[in-house]
Amino acid sequence: MNLREARQFSPVKEKRFVEKKSLKNLIYHIFGTHTEINHNQYGKPLLVGHSGNISVSHNTQWLVVLYSENHAVGVDIEEVQDRILRLQGKFLSENEMPDYRSDKLALTVAWCAKESVLKCIGFRSISFQKHLHIKNFDFVKKELLVQSTWSECKGMFDVRWIEEGNHIIAYAIQQQD
Repeated sequence: MNLREARQFSPVKEKRFVEKKSLKNLIYHIFGTHTEINHNQYGKPLLVGHSGNISVSHNTQWLVVLYSENHAVGVDIEEVQDRILRLQGKFLSENEMPDYRSDKLALTVAWCAKESVLKCIGFRSISFQKHLHIKNFDFVKKELLVQSTWSECKGMFDVRWIEEGNHIIAYAIQQQD
């Protein structure tokens, strides 16, 4: 086997192939038909032939798809890990969630919430610290609000989450004016 052939069977390419195939199968299961998936210039998935909104998230174990015919939506899945404690300064402003700064689960929820809103907006140059702000964090009801102050998409987003083992799945829907 030469180097070119070895690259064709790399773990990264195999992983991407499995992800794409799994997504196509899941989309088929949802819509009952084979549906092509394109992406806009920022990477947001678009379903060919459907006017609704879709969001996709995956990790090594899970693939999550959220679809709505009427609302902009976003979804994210993350594993709860210790490293979130070190990274919180990159996605939370100084005055966000002061009571939860040592709680890995709550911080993972916060990250997933902001990531799901970013996917809902569909634009990549948003600062989590400057433009997305967590409001009304309710750990019992598993819901919160994220306020976007980004000039291109100001507004509020409802975010809810579920726990699946050691993972958080958060999904966002933009509030209607």
